[in-house]
Amino acid sequence: MTMPFLMMAYAALHPWDDSVRQTFDLVMAAMARGYGNSGVASAVKNVLLPFLRALEEQMDTFQKSASATLPKLAAVWAKVATVAPTKAWLSSAESSFSTESNNSEKKELQVLKTEVQTALAALKKAQATPKTPFKPPGAQVKAPEGEKTAKEKKAAKKAKKARQAARKAAREAGETVGADTADEAEEE
Repeated sequence: MTMPFLMMAYAALHPWDDSVRQTFDLVMAAMARGYGNSGVASAVKNVLLPFLRALEEQMDTFQKSASATLPKLAAVWAKVATVAPTKAWLSSAESSFSTESNNSEKKELQVLKTEVQTALAALKKAQATPKTPFKPPGAQVKAPEGEKTAKEKKAAKKAKKARQAARKAAREAGETVGADTADEAEEE
């Protein structure tokens, strides 16, 4: 609640100064980096309160001195960011923030790689399997027109073998068989 109020007040006092918004953005970003690791209370204690104290001191100086200028927020933040406890907290928050974001990015990348590999494997499998007509469970698939079923092929082989055996027997007996040409025509 304090930050938006300060932002509006300073923006009204310095409408031409874009560094006001940028400085508040920096302060809020510094606080946000430490939320996950340290919590909100720690961020307020180590970032916001030192910033507000330094800003209050600068404002007191401004109000007491007739020749003083309104404090620049960027200078106040730069001073607060170099104070030892705040600097240590910011560096630990930054390191934990960067490792957390790197870990989450690595996990997301690994999940994406797994999904891509699964999709590629499914695509290769789909391309490798021959196309067969859909067979509902329990139903027999009929062969497309012009193609013989397995039973028909088996019956044709048996008939061919029987004809060949009959021809062979006829040759042995010395007879000529005119069915040789019919079998040859059927094979083509």
